[in-house]
Amino acid sequence: MLIEQTSDLSLIKQQLGIRNSDIYGSDCVLFVEGDSEYTFFPMIFQAMGYTNLGKEVRLYNLEGQGKVKKLRLFLSYLKEFDTKAFIVMDQNKEIREDLRDFVKEGLLKENHWIMWPKDLKTYLKVK
Repeated sequence: MLIEQTSDLSLIKQQLGIRNSDIYGSDCVLFVEGDSEYTFFPMIFQAMGYTNLGKEVRLYNLEGQGKVKKLRLFLSYLKEFDTKAFIVMDQNKEIREDLRDFVKEGLLKENHWIMWPKDLKTYLKVK
């Protein structure tokens, strides 16, 4: 399904809480499930010596698993503009199926998503 009208894209971005400035200008978008990942990934990038987070790679906090289903049309839009999408989520059977569906539909590459076996906070020992 393609986005045919500007109002369609506006509605999608509104539901996801995304502003144009959140995406444009980046070659890649890394969608993360929540605050833990949003805090954790900049530290990983910095520790590995990458300086492109926020420039070539845009980090976006989905603020929970509930917004994953709403990504379908937005992923279509990103694909049209040759923006690579990556998704990191906590383990959830239903979300895993959604991500696999995105791959089958050609909206997401197979190796562009990962699910932690447990909640990331478990690994970080965050309470």
